[in-house]
Amino acid sequence: LAKKIQKRLMPEPPYENKHYDISAYSEAAREVGGDYFDIVESEKEEKTFVIIGDISGKGIAAALYMMRVQTIIQFLIENHSEPKKIIIDLKKYFAKKLEKEYFLSLSIASIDKGGKIRYSNAGHLPLLHYKSKEKSFVDVNPAGIGIGFNDKGIFEKTLAEEKVKTETNDILCFYTDGVTEAMNSTKLQFGKERLQRIIAENCDKSIDEIKNKILLTINNFRGVAEVNDDISIVLLKTK
Repeated sequence: LAKKIQKRLMPEPPYENKHYDISAYSEAAREVGGDYFDIVESEKEEKTFVIIGDISGKGIAAALYMMRVQTIIQFLIENHSEPKKIIIDLKKYFAKKLEKEYFLSLSIASIDKGGKIRYSNAGHLPLLHYKSKEKSFVDVNPAGIGIGFNDKGIFEKTLAEEKVKTETNDILCFYTDGVTEAMNSTKLQFGKERLQRIIAENCDKSIDEIKNKILLTINNFRGVAEVNDDISIVLLKTK
């Protein structure tokens, strides 16, 4: 039942945006998990927000925290247009209720009506940007630490925001560590290089095909080994 409820709370395809094709997937290691992604349209701000996050731990406790994160962010999006400001206010409302053994990493990107992207990252994995013209990857990683640490005021001072410039057929990959840290039976990790290779080798395909290729390769790599962590991925391809 909890799994069904959590799945219902995730956004369902198709994800519409006039500047980007979007595809996404999330899989919990147990019945429910601590990964979270959302794609939120703000009519007031005329923006699309892409959010991905990971709460430490797995299972019911992590899932409940992520439901709270989703609720707060959806409220804040209607009042703020900047990813950095949303994250700062999320910390204000969320961290005070967070048990000491838990912490949250999270990144938010906003896409305005002209297709321009602003991106902020609170201790999450960098945004992976495949540049189609150069056939190369760039990590977009503005400064920021996770939510839930005893940061003594450093969080707000260090959190940064960057503009992300894309061109036709560029690919943006938001992901949680369950993707790159997926393990096979010998405890070998899938790794970032494999993820990049799949994106580069399939860059001419649709965004859904790229996503499916990534998931198929992870499953084949994992083999008979159990799922060791929640997996979430959101892919954007510039039209």
